[in-house]
Amino acid sequence: MTSQQLWDLISHIGLPILFVVILVGLIIELVRVQQLSGKLRYSDEQKAARQSQLQEAYTKQDELLKQIHVLQVEMDDLEQTRTIMTDETTGLPNYHAVMSRIDAELARCARTQNACAILFIHLDSFKRINDTWGQEAGDVILLEASSRLLRHIRAEDFLGHYGREDFALLLVEMDLAGAVQAAERLRLEIGSSSYSWSVDESSPPTTLEITASIGVALYGLHGTTRDALLQHSAAAMLRARKDGRNRVRMADLSESQPIATESEESGAEEAIILSTLTAAHPQAMEKQAYRLVTLAEETAREIGCSEQEVHLIRLSALLHDVGKLGIPDAILDKSGPLTTEEWEVMRLHPQIGQRILSQAGGIFATLAHVIVAHHERWDGKGYPLGLSQHDIPVEARILAVVDSFDAMTSPRPYREPTSIEEARNELLRCAGSQFDPEIVIAFLRVLNRSLSPGGVVSEAPSQASLSSR
Repeated sequence: MTSQQLWDLISHIGLPILFVVILVGLIIELVRVQQLSGKLRYSDEQKAARQSQLQEAYTKQDELLKQIHVLQVEMDDLEQTRTIMTDETTGLPNYHAVMSRIDAELARCARTQNACAILFIHLDSFKRINDTWGQEAGDVILLEASSRLLRHIRAEDFLGHYGREDFALLLVEMDLAGAVQAAERLRLEIGSSSYSWSVDESSPPTTLEITASIGVALYGLHGTTRDALLQHSAAAMLRARKDGRNRVRMADLSESQPIATESEESGAEEAIILSTLTAAHPQAMEKQAYRLVTLAEETAREIGCSEQEVHLIRLSALLHDVGKLGIPDAILDKSGPLTTEEWEVMRLHPQIGQRILSQAGGIFATLAHVIVAHHERWDGKGYPLGLSQHDIPVEARILAVVDSFDAMTSPRPYREPTSIEEARNELLRCAGSQFDPEIVIAFLRVLNRSLSPGGVVSEAPSQASLSSR
C-alpha cells in the first residue's frame, strides 16, 4: 500500500478508529511486559526460597556433624571404659568392674533391706597347669571355666575375673541356703568334664582336670561392706582348699574379725544371725523369739554347762530351725494341721539344716550335730536318726524341751495356745519318754524363776515364737 493509499484509508475511516487500534496494541504489549516481569519476580522468589532451603540444610548438616562428633567421642569413651573394665583373657568384667558393681549392689541392699551373696571361686591346680603347659594353656582353661560359669548363673547375677585363677560372683536377691546351693551347682559344673589343650594343631590334645574351691559370704551375716564380704568369702575359699579342695565353704563368723570379748561375740553373732534369717526368709523370722534363746541359755547354766557350751547352745537355739528355709512356704504357712505327706516333708528340716551348716564349716559345722538331733526323743522314737538318751547331744535335749514349751504356749492359726500351767504339766508327763527328765526339772526351775517379778516369760506368749513342727 502506498503512502497515498494509506492516507486515503485514514481519511476514509477516521482518526478515532486509528487511535483505538494503536491503543489496543499498546495494551497488548503492556500485558506481555507485565507477564514477563511476573515471571522474573517468581524466578527471583524461587531462587531466594531455594537459597533459604539450602542454607537451612547446611545448618542442619552442621548440627548433625556436631552430634556425630559428640556420639563418636562418647563411643570412644565407652569403648575405652569397656576396655579398662574388661579382662582381656576371659572377656569378663575385671577386678575394677567387680569392685564397682559390688559397691552398687551393697548400696541397694542397704536401701531395700534385701540380701545378696558373694562367691569367691578359685580354680584348683591352675598354677600347676599354667607352670607346666604355659600361659596359653592357662588362658584356655580360664576361658572355658568362664563359659561354664556364665551358662549356670542368672541374668541378674554378676560374674567377674577377680585375679589370675580367681573369679568373684555377685548373687543378687539371694539368701543363705540359695547361695550355698548355687555355689555347689557351680562347683560341680566346673569339674563336670575334662578340659582339653593342644600345644599346636599337629599335637594330640592333652586332658586337664580342673576343680573349684568356693567361699560364700552373705550380706548381713558376714558384713555389710565390700571389703568385709570379700575378705570373708576369700577366707572361706582358703578353708575349702585347706579341707581338701573341690568343695564349698561358707564364711565363718570368726574369720577376719577383730578380737572381741566373749559377750561381744555372742551379741554380734546373735544379731547377725537374726538379721540374716529375716532377710533370707521372713517366715523363719516369724518363728524366732529371744525368749526361747534365753530359756535355753538359762537351762544350760542350770545343769552346769560351761559358758562356752552356753554360747553354743544360744547359737543352736537361734539356728535350730534353719533347715525350714528348704521347706515350701505352703507347708510352713498352712493354717491347719499338716497331712501325713506334709509331715514327711516337714521332718526333713533337721537334715536340711545339718547340710546347710556342715557346708558352712567353722562354728556352724560344730552346730550341725545339734541341729540334726533337736527332734530326737529320750526313748529313741524321735527323728531323723532314732537316737536315745545320752546319745542325743545335750544341746539338742535342751532345745527339745524349750522348743516344745514355746510351741505349746504360742498361738497357732489352727489352735489357741495352752496355758503355762498346762504346758508345765505336759512336760512332766513326757519326762522320761520324750524328754530327758533331768533337763525337764532344770527347765521348770528356770521357768519358775522367770515367772517371778522381773522374769523373762509372761503368760501372754510372743507371736514370734518358734514352731515345734
